[in-house]
Amino acid sequence: SIVYDSDAISNIVWYEYEDMLFAVVTFTSSYKNYVYGGWKYSSYSYINFKSSFENSNSKGTFFNQNIRSAKVDCY
Repeated sequence: SIVYDSDAISNIVWYEYEDMLFAVVTFTSSYKNYVYGGWKYSSYSYINFKSSFENSNSKGTFFNQNIRSAKVDCY
């Protein structure tokens, strides 16, 4: 798990499951966990996606542009 110095995102834990990539995101405002993802997994795309997120100037902006739309309904 990685803790971020972000106003929006407190923590992200990345998971691989059945050739798919998921992220469990903890938000600083509520400290609740939400699952996002289902992206097709390959080691190259995972490393590229994760490092793009980690190197972004704004974790919240990257999240809104690349992750938010992939929320997983766990019910």
